[in-house]
Order: sequence, then structure tokens, then C-alpha cells
Amino acid sequence: METYIEIIGFIATILLCIAYIPPIIKMIKTKDIKSIDKNMFRILFMASILWIVVSIYKESISLIVCNSITFLECSTVLIYLRINKNE
Repeated sequence: METYIEIIGFIATILLCIAYIPPIIKMIKTKDIKSIDKNMFRILFMASILWIVVSIYKESISLIVCNSITFLECSTVLIYLRINKNE
């Protein structure tokens, strides 16, 4: 049963990570940062850090991968927003 839960976790990871890609690409291509909700990404950033801690404690590879990727995606957005805040 554990294996099936990990497989479901990996499928959820793939879907969640794919969902973030189009807005990130659009933001970088158009340089439109006004439509990005900074607070949402700040909260997601903090939540992903906490989930990584929980995932490591639970030794769940799918959760570690998912939240690490979410952390990287949120970091990308927040760094880009910081760099381009004056434009």
C-alpha cells in the first residue's frame, strides 16, 4: 500500500509543478509583475519550507520532491520580483 501512496504522491507532484510553470514563463517573457500576487508566493515559499521539514521527518520521497520543487519555483518568482521591482 505504501508504494501506491508514493505513486499517487508523485503524480500529484507532477501536476502541481506543471501548474506553476505557465505563470512563471509568462511573467518572465512579458516582464509583467503587476499581476503576480507576491503575498501568495511568500506564503507558498514558507509553507514549502515547513512541508520539506515534515516530509523529511516522515521520510516521504514524493513529498520531499514535491515541496523542494515548489520551493524552487516560489524562489524563482520571488527573486524575479525582487530584481524587477523598479521596472
